[in-house]
Amino acid sequence: DNVTVGSELYLWNTGLAKTRMWLFSDAEDGYVYWHPASKVELALAAEGDGETGENVQIQDFDETSDAQKWKIVKDSSSDHYRLQNKASGKYIGTENNENQKLIKMCEEDASSSLWIMNELKATISLDLKTKYLKVGTTTEAEAVLKNGMGETLANEITYTSSDPEIA
Repeated sequence: DNVTVGSELYLWNTGLAKTRMWLFSDAEDGYVYWHPASKVELALAAEGDGETGENVQIQDFDETSDAQKWKIVKDSSSDHYRLQNKASGKYIGTENNENQKLIKMCEEDASSSLWIMNELKATISLDLKTKYLKVGTTTEAEAVLKNGMGETLANEITYTSSDPEIA
């Protein structure tokens, strides 16, 4: 939960805290930048020369740095992905291929270089103030818009009817 420059990364539980969510932005060269959702002005970077065993840290976002560029590579034998660093060609994994250890740069065949990625999608729901809609009556409705992280967005929906006589 320490999302600051220089922080090293550890695996944690699957709680949906914003400090445990990540966003990708397009680097426009086949790679992406990997940002903490709670501070998109930061990005993940391979530390040092990106050699095997070196740390990955959160750094100030620098779109000129190949150490902050990552390629999302679909694994051909599973539904998993690998994240390859542009500067080093190495993949992100865990120390000694164990859980909850410091995330490190590793070779492609390291068992911890396989990741499951789930896209969190925005939702729109309509809350009707009644169980039944009746012709000729007024029914109140409230639209609830949430982004992929579950945060409520401003309600800017306009309700219109194709036939104001019945709806």
